[in-house]
Amino acid sequence: MQKYILGIDEVGRGSLAGPVMLAGVLLSSSFPLETFAFGGVDYTDYEDLKFVKDSKKLTEIQRNQATHLIQKYCLPKLVVDRSNHNIDDIGIGVCLSEMLIEIIEWAIKTIGKDLKVIVDGKIKLLKSFDVEVIRENKADDRYLAVALASSAAKVKRDDLMVSLHNKFPKYGWNRNKGYGTLFHRNAIKKHPENEYLRKTFLSRVLR
Repeated sequence: MQKYILGIDEVGRGSLAGPVMLAGVLLSSSFPLETFAFGGVDYTDYEDLKFVKDSKKLTEIQRNQATHLIQKYCLPKLVVDRSNHNIDDIGIGVCLSEMLIEIIEWAIKTIGKDLKVIVDGKIKLLKSFDVEVIRENKADDRYLAVALASSAAKVKRDDLMVSLHNKFPKYGWNRNKGYGTLFHRNAIKKHPENEYLRKTFLSRVLR
């Protein structure tokens, strides 16, 4: 068994505004592999991690708590992003592939090749690595490392979108975080020019 698990998850793939972010969190084999909610595995030594699962199923307070636990346990973490301009220029798929490579390279540089990589979803890996890479739908709900990465990415992106809301309150980014809610779509129709909007994502909104 590998000594480390690298969990990777993205946030912001379907947003109409702002960056896409990808986070990686490294867990040693001393931590449970699966989330408590998924496997009911032994969390005797990690009671404070029992609530951790897919960030979409957590409250904002719980997601912040999860990121604080990453700090508490001194877990190696990396969050990378590509801007809305990058997404418009080369496409969301290429952006995700670039970030996936970046995080795997960081992990290998950090702890070597004695690791297994588990990625939520089917992001294309455009480079070969001498490590095991598993891409699995809903991995963020099954594996603890991926679940922690899910919260790390979401908290960082949500914080950014809230800060952008203070500059551009008409889009309601403090609540919708740039996703296509009715309020956000209507705001885009009224104000289609903004430096943080993903122009290539707006064709259906602006019909």
